Amino acid sequence: MEKINGIFGGIVATIGGVIGWIWGDFTPLLAALIVCMVLDYISGVACAIVRKDVSSEVGFKGIVKKILILMLVGVAHVLDAYVLNSTPVLQSAVMMFFIANEGISLVENAAGLGIPIPKKMLEVLKQLKLKGDSTEKSESEEE
Repeated sequence: MEKINGIFGGIVATIGGVIGWIWGDFTPLLAALIVCMVLDYISGVACAIVRKDVSSEVGFKGIVKKILILMLVGVAHVLDAYVLNSTPVLQSAVMMFFIANEGISLVENAAGLGIPIPKKMLEVLKQLKLKGDSTEKSESEEE
């Protein structure tokens, strides 16, 4: 039994190490992103239930989308830490962009259910999205 516990502990430690290497420290921004993603998903399901339009395919696509967002955050961390050798500037910008995106989606879901939305909340989310969206224009956009 002790041997099984040791193996299990080693597996958990390895998984934790890989997660830490990919995403870095569990920062308040990462926590906020995860909270926004979960709340957006729940609000999307609630809207689908109210509209009587629940679809496992749409739900699965939503989960895949959230996983890809976390993968992008991981890539941003790897670029910051191991390529650029910098503080998590890119990772923070990516997280702020997606926090705003998820927040705006949550607000849209709430508005779709007839819940009034404070203007200040919309303003903050839009500013956060602009702050996180520091990407340069592509060549086709510049022409």
